[in-house]
Amino acid sequence: MTPKQPPLTTIVGRRAPPARGHVVLVGFGQVGFRLSQALRGRGIPVTAVERDPDAPYVRHGQRARIPVVIGRGDDRATLELVGAGRCAVVAAVTSDDLVNVAVGLAAGDVHPGVPLALRLGDGGVATETESLLHLGTVFDAHHLVATTLADAICAKAFDLGTDSCHGEMPTHKYRDRVPDPEAAEEQPTSPRLGA
Repeated sequence: MTPKQPPLTTIVGRRAPPARGHVVLVGFGQVGFRLSQALRGRGIPVTAVERDPDAPYVRHGQRARIPVVIGRGDDRATLELVGAGRCAVVAAVTSDDLVNVAVGLAAGDVHPGVPLALRLGDGGVATETESLLHLGTVFDAHHLVATTLADAICAKAFDLGTDSCHGEMPTHKYRDRVPDPEAAEEQPTSPRLGA
């Protein structure tokens, strides 16, 4: 019986991942690329893993000098190659919830106790992962996007800072801008924001 060969990998961009203390980012689509830019903007080194060599953001990563390894992020050999045993965090941000969970499990094998950040959009997968597997921090992508957009809309439409706009709207201060929910039944027309 032939021993199992690790999958072939290719490194695009910088050839060497950071020595330690970096973020291993699995999934280098739009979310992964933007996250890598945000982390690098904060001075945090990143090494990315993407399984599709033709993914559009691989070229962007190369131009941005981010090391991108072409391989499977749920493969232990790939994770070892990108330094998951020495990294600060493994972030699995692919668009597939189950792949992200598999990455978390593999990363835990390579570096027991490594902090994990998992992008999960399916509420059922997120709940099961948190309650059964205790893998790490689970980010509900859909909730994060909705909350961020709601904060931005609230801040823009009501001239409030994003910190002031969590929870219930302060209707006592902005009665002329925010409709009274009880009065809304009587008035079927919708109010214009900022009027």
